[in-house]
Amino acid sequence: MKFQITKTPVSRPQFRGIGVEADCCIFSPTNAANGVTEPDLQLIERRIRALRPGIARLFVAVGWFNPSLDGRTFDWTRIEYRQLLRQLQLLDAVGTHCNLVLFEPLLPAPSALPPLVDAMIALLERLRDAEAIRGIRWLTIYNEPDGNFLHDSRLSRAIFGERFGKQQLFPEYVHLNRYAAERLRERALYPAVRLAVADTVWGHPMRVERMQLCAAAFADLDVTFSYHQYAYDPCVPNPNPDYAFPGVAEEVRLFRQLLGADRELMVWEFNRAAPGFNSHYPGTGDHGTDLLGALDTGVAVSQKVLTFLAHGVDGVCLWCLHDVFYGDWPKLGPMRFGLWRYKWEQWQPRPYYHYYAALCNAFRPGQQIVRVEPVQADVTALAAVGADGLTVALLNPSAQPATITLQGDLPATFHRRRVYPAILPREGDLPVAETGTGAPRDNHLQLVLEPAELTILTG
Repeated sequence: MKFQITKTPVSRPQFRGIGVEADCCIFSPTNAANGVTEPDLQLIERRIRALRPGIARLFVAVGWFNPSLDGRTFDWTRIEYRQLLRQLQLLDAVGTHCNLVLFEPLLPAPSALPPLVDAMIALLERLRDAEAIRGIRWLTIYNEPDGNFLHDSRLSRAIFGERFGKQQLFPEYVHLNRYAAERLRERALYPAVRLAVADTVWGHPMRVERMQLCAAAFADLDVTFSYHQYAYDPCVPNPNPDYAFPGVAEEVRLFRQLLGADRELMVWEFNRAAPGFNSHYPGTGDHGTDLLGALDTGVAVSQKVLTFLAHGVDGVCLWCLHDVFYGDWPKLGPMRFGLWRYKWEQWQPRPYYHYYAALCNAFRPGQQIVRVEPVQADVTALAAVGADGLTVALLNPSAQPATITLQGDLPATFHRRRVYPAILPREGDLPVAETGTGAPRDNHLQLVLEPAELTILTG
């Protein structure tokens, strides 16, 4: 199998990176009540440093620093603000660019919404001017607003019909984001910080409809467009046409066609999912209840990442960093989407932690993703160029070894980092990989990939 690395950019915007949802909910009373202590927090911080996420997304509750919710009266001594700051300082130290999401309170009366935006703007100013946090790059006004700021269409009424008359409507969402854009400019936060809009999650038809609405509503603003993607493989058809999914690649192509080549397009939440999927549980796969703990999840998640980026997404963010109780919702149990399990299971890494760490460390903000031909093949390939040279990822999803040949303007030597099932530890702490080097001959490099192997070449 031969791959040709070209110099043709996949997307015009600068590549933003690969990262994680890195909420500071690990500090909550519920997690403390379940035994989380300072040594546990230090273990998590050590793993974040090793992961080196290019991007991160964090939920923010306005009440953490503005208890009255008036957008004017702030208390920067509150423990919740100090915990948020600790998380942001760590991410800043490893060079992570962050997206802060106005998450709570959810949907008060329309007149109470602008003060919440004012509070988020004040938070961004405080982080920049008093705390010297330099890595904030996006502001999102509400997570997954599809079901909270409704638009009126056949599809929307089919999905949310009982909510009409009880929820805010899409024009209010547009108003809030335009209001936020004005405040960002007034405080000289823009262009360092830009709005992320759409943030759509419901089935593919709804994602397309919301992206169309947002593309029209914000056509004159410099914003980032975003969506979430948990859909099952399209070879498992959904009997409900309102949730039909054409596949990762086709969805990205549709969004790129809609937005054009110059708009920034991000996937701010994604992971693997199976039947039984809900907000706290990824579903049950062929190997039982721990879908993400299965060896083949390393391949499944890596293939999603490489497919997103090869077709024009400018950055991807995994839901989520690790298993953790979210907020004070103990009855729901820990969020089960993490790269490692909860304290009850000794924070044991899931196998896909090692695959994802290799991708985070290899594909860095500021690189340019370039096209590799053929785009669709039995082995999935991705390449990027940057200040440090060429980076190539090769993923063999097969149960058989694969021999591949790389062609193009290749460096004299490559450093090779390999992740595959045979080397993964049963227990562990930091990411593992097998390392080596390779030297092309006449701009050709031949490699053998083990079954389920992810190889990262840098040089």
